[in-house]
Amino acid sequence: MKMSNIPEQLLDFLEELVTTELKKFQWYLTNSVEDDKRIPKSQLENADRHDTVDKMVQKYGTFGAVNMTEVILKKMGNNQLAEKLRTSTRGSSPATSVKENIGYDTVAAAEKRIQKQSALKEVQRKWQQTIQEKEKKVQELKQAVDTLKRSAQAAVEDSEKIFNELIRSIKKKCCEVKELIRDQEKIELSRAKGLLDQLEQEIADLKRRNPELEQLYHTEDHTHFLQKFQSLLVSSGSEDSTSIPVHQHLLFDGVKKSLSDLKERLEEFCMEEFNKIPPHAVAVQMILPSEPKTREDFVKDFCQLTLDPNTAHHRLSLSEQNRVVTRNERVQRYSDHSERFDRCVQVLSKESVCGRGYWEVEWSSKGYVSISVSYKGINRKQEDIYSKFGHNSQSWSLRCASTLTFWHNNIETKIPGKPPSKIGVHVDHSAGTLSFYRVSDTMTVLHTVHATFTQPIYAGFKVGVNSTVRLCDVK
Repeated sequence: MKMSNIPEQLLDFLEELVTTELKKFQWYLTNSVEDDKRIPKSQLENADRHDTVDKMVQKYGTFGAVNMTEVILKKMGNNQLAEKLRTSTRGSSPATSVKENIGYDTVAAAEKRIQKQSALKEVQRKWQQTIQEKEKKVQELKQAVDTLKRSAQAAVEDSEKIFNELIRSIKKKCCEVKELIRDQEKIELSRAKGLLDQLEQEIADLKRRNPELEQLYHTEDHTHFLQKFQSLLVSSGSEDSTSIPVHQHLLFDGVKKSLSDLKERLEEFCMEEFNKIPPHAVAVQMILPSEPKTREDFVKDFCQLTLDPNTAHHRLSLSEQNRVVTRNERVQRYSDHSERFDRCVQVLSKESVCGRGYWEVEWSSKGYVSISVSYKGINRKQEDIYSKFGHNSQSWSLRCASTLTFWHNNIETKIPGKPPSKIGVHVDHSAGTLSFYRVSDTMTVLHTVHATFTQPIYAGFKVGVNSTVRLCDVK
């Protein structure tokens, strides 16, 4: 097709549009293209089909007008007419100039740009929304920082005030005890002084009358002797003060013992109560850690644990660098140790967990195994049900057999489903959560318990006959 015939061809195609379609076509020319490619609305307001073609050729060039027409027809949904235009106008003339091809490419690029601009607007909108959300988060975080600082300062001041009041109270009691001791001392000293004065007076009287006795003893007048002797007996008939009992070793030992007992009870009470404070302090978390969801998330908290031979019951055999434990009836030659489980067939890990921790366990058994966590202070020497993992306040235990059960403080919780052979254990010490999982890419929770952990915790295992537990390496 010769270039001179293209405007006429375009006019023929616009003739196939009804009036409403032409108006819509003109609207696209004034609104739906790039700003520098738009034809002013005033130029097309009363334009007919011929005027419209002239304005397009002036604005876009001959082939540019063809391609813009094709683009708009497609936007209007008239794909059949657009394809007909393409077939009749493109590539039919071997003399098509490079400049004309460039015009075609420019319009094609413009079409793509229009599409990309729409996508770019959406990206900008999302970015703006993200910026607003992040700015909001910044404000929330700044407010949280200020609140944390104020709360921490108030807690420090309250703590200091409470401890000062406690110190004042103890000092007051100390003064009261001192005053009690001094008052009793004064009372007893006063009584002692009275008795001393009485004894000294009696001694002086006796010493004074002693010459009379000596003189009477030597008198030769029998009648005078007898009369005087009788009067001396009467005058000496007063109470004998030497019969009053006196304790030679007066000590306030009872007071000292009572205070020592009080000190021990106070220390025990304070230790027990103070252990409750750290979990409340670490529970103040301004930025909460994200909850793990995939196995990859859990592995980030992985702990490399080993079993402690000094805690292993003598029927438990450790192997593979103390990462596998097996129970059999052959007694192991372990040395005596204060931390060894002498009664319950159990073992603890050597390493403790105090933050976030994760480990995986494989088990095989004809009976059962218990996958547990425990405080270090659990009883190890008594043959008592309360020494078993999960049967006391010191430990938490998942018992794996033909069924699953969870135990804590001697309370049983039944868990539905068949026990998996590989179990993941995740603990968040500060958040107070302990969870057991069926290990897979997505991880399925078997049981979760919320607790206030007041001490570091250790992994522990109770192993049934012909049973094996393995601490897995995470790959």
